[in-house]
Amino acid sequence: MTKALTTLKTIRQNAQVQDLTAPALVPKDAPHWMTGRDGSRFIAFSVWPRTLDELRTMSRDYGEAAVAEARWGGVHLWMMKEEPSLGGLRNPYPVVQTSIAMMKEHDRYHLGWPHHDGKEWPTPVFDGLTPDCQREAKLVAA
Repeated sequence: MTKALTTLKTIRQNAQVQDLTAPALVPKDAPHWMTGRDGSRFIAFSVWPRTLDELRTMSRDYGEAAVAEARWGGVHLWMMKEEPSLGGLRNPYPVVQTSIAMMKEHDRYHLGWPHHDGKEWPTPVFDGLTPDCQREAKLVAA
């Protein structure tokens, strides 16, 4: 049995000519080298996105859905944290909370956010509303 190729560099070197332009074999970005305290050099990377653009890129096919989910999650978190002091809202807190939940559900469905158990998301309540009600729900959520 032959030894398995263990590095991307080795795989690239042994690839056939017609495969050299395959997306998996073409390097994307130059590595970002850093120097440690002891003088050693290493490639710095982060497995956690720090910006919405990084989240979009790292999430690949689910990029737009992941960004929408992060935004709505931030809104929910802010509302839970500020609930007692939200007296400045134009609408009652439960109305705002319901509108945000409907918009989040709508985005999950239409942007293809994956369901935790692989099932399809149910059709959002938002889609069954009249155009006037949809406009109001979007306005309140915004």
